[in-house]
Amino acid sequence: TDKARDAGINFLDAADLYARRREFPTAIRLFRESLAIDPANARAHAALGYLLIYTGDRAGGAAEWQRALELDPGIPGLRDRLKRLEHP
Repeated sequence: TDKARDAGINFLDAADLYARRREFPTAIRLFRESLAIDPANARAHAALGYLLIYTGDRAGGAAEWQRALELDPGIPGLRDRLKRLEHP
């Protein structure tokens, strides 16, 4: 529903804010909450992937990037980053 999607966007905005403030555990939790509401949000999967990789969870980050690309194959640069992550 539109109401649920809007709630997902609110979590996404909050997650972005916490990520910019370098409060990564909170940002990761909020990205996951956003995805629980709107699991087809490629941007949220991509952003969560970045944070997971940055905080040391390469496998989790790669899985999020892969899901993001399944949802939106045209995310700029993400496919190349995923290839570099998988084949350093």
